[in-house]
Amino acid sequence: PQGKVECAGAQVKGGLGGGGFLLPRSWHNPDAHFDSLEAALGSMIRVMFLKYSVLLEDVMDVTEVDKSPRKDASSWVAGLLILNVVVSSLLVLNIFVGFIVDGFNVSAKSEVSILYARFIRQLKAHRPPKTLPKHLPQNGVSVSARRFAEGRAFEVWSGLCVTANVIIMMTGHRSASDSFQEFIYWQNLAFLIELVAECLLLAVAYGPRGFFRDGWRVLDLMVAFGTSLGYILQNNTASQFAKGFRLLRVVRLLRIFPPVRIILETLLASIPQLGNVVLLLVLVYTIFAVVATQLFAVTMYGQRLGPTASFDSFGSSMLTILMIVQAGDEWQGMWND
Repeated sequence: PQGKVECAGAQVKGGLGGGGFLLPRSWHNPDAHFDSLEAALGSMIRVMFLKYSVLLEDVMDVTEVDKSPRKDASSWVAGLLILNVVVSSLLVLNIFVGFIVDGFNVSAKSEVSILYARFIRQLKAHRPPKTLPKHLPQNGVSVSARRFAEGRAFEVWSGLCVTANVIIMMTGHRSASDSFQEFIYWQNLAFLIELVAECLLLAVAYGPRGFFRDGWRVLDLMVAFGTSLGYILQNNTASQFAKGFRLLRVVRLLRIFPPVRIILETLLASIPQLGNVVLLLVLVYTIFAVVATQLFAVTMYGQRLGPTASFDSFGSSMLTILMIVQAGDEWQGMWND
């Protein structure tokens, strides 16, 4: 096709049975394009919020000005959009969030308190491991069990068992044969027995007080208890309950990788501060929901606006904003509406 030159007069659109009908030819842009600064900014905003799949295909088919697109005529142009995704979505947004969190910490505390908090955090990070010899059982069996539990061989064996169990769980699939399901059943039972034996060993080695002072041992006990309960009750609800606890075995793998374990512990330590962030988000979403209700409550339903996404009331506006921000809903369709 010659492009815009051919978009004049009418064209015959084929119909069923060899018939057809006339349609006027027209030359129009897609919803997202770069023909003006305003349109280009809107298109790049779509890319920044990861709504770029259709736009990516369109720019790869660009030929010349007022010429029809051709499949993959300008594949290299896709690099611009990919660069925008890396810079804006992955870098700029994270930096923005980091500045907000840092600003909150600075405004909430003085410089002296911030330095003191960093000093205490360093002390906790580099303090020697907790040892409570007065609370640990000192009989010969407990001392031997504790020496074995703190050895490298026990740590490697425990890690290998968890890894093997997780890998076998990953092989589960739909329409599995009876022999495969029986294999899964018995291997889960075998690893459950190993986990129960491991918990008993640690209980003997450290005693009740020493056992429950370690969060990872408590997690092992929870996994063992929940999985055992599913085997004992033998019903569908209990089976689903046991499957959920078996998935917690994946978390036990974090004990094997100290850097990952440190990150997880840092996230858990940051949970109390998340309440302030959640409150801020609720306030921001509330403001936008009220404004959207005032502006778009009587907007006619269209491409995306409808019963499942609208601004008819405060509740529906809040839900729509949550779907846009958290679930990545097709907000560009609402934009057009």
